[in-house]
Amino acid sequence: MAIETKDLWLAAYLVANGGELKEVRPVMGGDGWRLPVFIVEGEGMDYLVEHYADGNILGSLARQRRSVESLEMKARRRLEEVDHG
Repeated sequence: MAIETKDLWLAAYLVANGGELKEVRPVMGGDGWRLPVFIVEGEGMDYLVEHYADGNILGSLARQRRSVESLEMKARRRLEEVDHG
């Protein structure tokens, strides 16, 4: 199942727990800024989203942090590609 989210921390949590980042899609925010939408696929994503929403997140904090840093870099690159053609 694929999950689409603008929440960097949710996307990082999903990737750190077995999800695969399929795409970073830029969208226009209400304030005119481009925002990244992360598309993450994998088994059990619904379960992880539910636990994330409840605050019952599991897993390694270090792995989560590495995932956040990686996704931030990919999002920046993708937004720059769109901005600069």
